[in-house]
Amino acid sequence: MSARAIGLAVVLPAAAASLLTWALTPEPADSPTEVAEPTPVLSCTFSEGERLAYDLSSRVGAGDIEDRFSATLGLEVVEVTPEGTLARAALSELTLDQALTEPHERTSARAIEGEPFFLRIDGQCRFSEIGFMPSWETPARRLVTTVLRANEIVVPGEPTLQWEAAQVDGGGDYVAHYTAAANGDEVRVVRHKPRYEVDPQAQALGITVAVLRSEAVAHFASSGIRSVRGAEQVLLSLPDGSEQILTHRFSMERSDTTPEVARASVGGADFRDALSMASAPAPDAFDPGLAEMELAEARDTFAGTLANLGLDAVFPAARFLADWLKANPQRSGELFESLRQGELPDATHASFFLAFELAGTDASREVLFHAIQDDVLTDLNRARAASALADHGEPSQAVADALLGLANDESETVATVSRLGLGSLAGRADGALGESLRDTLRGELDGARTRADRVAVIDAIGNTADDRFAPVLVEHLGASEPSVRAHAAEAMGRLSPEVARDQLVAQLEAEEDPRVATSLLRGLHQLGGSAISESELALATAQLSSPDPDVRRGLIEWLGQSASDPQVRQLLASHFHVESDIRLKQRLGAFVSAADLRSAG
Repeated sequence: MSARAIGLAVVLPAAAASLLTWALTPEPADSPTEVAEPTPVLSCTFSEGERLAYDLSSRVGAGDIEDRFSATLGLEVVEVTPEGTLARAALSELTLDQALTEPHERTSARAIEGEPFFLRIDGQCRFSEIGFMPSWETPARRLVTTVLRANEIVVPGEPTLQWEAAQVDGGGDYVAHYTAAANGDEVRVVRHKPRYEVDPQAQALGITVAVLRSEAVAHFASSGIRSVRGAEQVLLSLPDGSEQILTHRFSMERSDTTPEVARASVGGADFRDALSMASAPAPDAFDPGLAEMELAEARDTFAGTLANLGLDAVFPAARFLADWLKANPQRSGELFESLRQGELPDATHASFFLAFELAGTDASREVLFHAIQDDVLTDLNRARAASALADHGEPSQAVADALLGLANDESETVATVSRLGLGSLAGRADGALGESLRDTLRGELDGARTRADRVAVIDAIGNTADDRFAPVLVEHLGASEPSVRAHAAEAMGRLSPEVARDQLVAQLEAEEDPRVATSLLRGLHQLGGSAISESELALATAQLSSPDPDVRRGLIEWLGQSASDPQVRQLLASHFHVESDIRLKQRLGAFVSAADLRSAG
């Protein structure tokens, strides 16, 4: 099976785009008495040193199984030439759940978040090349490449309302059909994907990908791209005759944040096409050369990397140490003893336990089992070990039992992290183990004696991102304690919009506590999904008069997801003129244009 043919099933697509500007250029009229409609000219413009950010979200589902991705994409323009633009990029605030992706193709948020990579963007706004540093593993490269290319918007570079562009994403090669329409100072671009080109290798294996529907709508203003929103369905036919319908929903919103992008040299970047690279190596693969490295050298290299680069090195340092552990599994206990004896600085400990998680070996798992009960370790390090154990390798009953045993630990930190780990484990586990873990969480909630215990279990249930918990979360949306309602609201934000949205909106309408209302709005914002309804718009209009700035911020963020709707923009623009908080005014400016503000004034 080719990498591209299976990419949509095993790698999570999401929205992506570059900064676009446009101008209205009249076409010549056929006669002096005719007036031609203005035709938009779309193009990419960047300035060296410019920094941009976009909030991305995406969900890919097949039946009850779903992959979820959300992050902030930060871009820093490094170089602008006539041939195109080079930008350094990174993903922050990354949330990733991969239930649909094949196990050997999965990666983790920890392996990607904050890690720099490079984008070359040509004059048509195409991601012509994506370059990763050598430390990037294949699954992470493939995921990020698919995230960026799944919904890239390619512009024609000439005055036209219709055009085509050859593109490629995780499903393969295709020819996109575009249409554009200008409306005042905005351009609306629609992209359709009618079909994928035949992949001979996949066809020979009996694999086909058919597009059932696909539409992406992008909105551009004079300040650049404002939003991308769309949905598609594809039919995947497999060699055994089975078929699977995959549904992909995505959104992208311009952000006024400017996240830091870690420094990296483009000279060290690997610009090979990640979608054509071989599948990820087996979990026990490692660099044989590391087998010759002594413990002291490995420990010093690990600690020295962190000392020199600080937070930027947390993940690269952990991956190095994980590879050393794969090459030297028999020395895992010795390495752990180095930490117990105080031979590693405190600043390295978070990365140290991450390394044992990433190693994924039987030996590294045994060390984590020991660490969670080791009374020499600080409570924080025991909690780190519990978190690493929850995400280590394939879910197992032994790990579930260990985490459950810590759920009532004397250390509140250890107990809380262990419960959260149970939720994460339940979200990853299938079959009887998954059902057993869900029953365990329900039992933990029923048996919670204190408000703090209830809140901790609700947070763990949120970690599962499992729609089957919707009824119990809805029940706790009506709890008497405001903090319980707040945590239930944010846990529901991890579920599917079809399951959670109406319940969150109904509670928001009835909620009197501003702190809970803020959590309800965070949950609604996290859901993304469908456009705002008339009743929701009326509710938001009424609540924008709240004296609490956090509530107003939550409303602005929620409404901003539907800023392509003229009614929503009108409401946001009208509120701009009465908003007293300068920070909220700045946030409103990310969703409305100057023309919107003038018309509302």
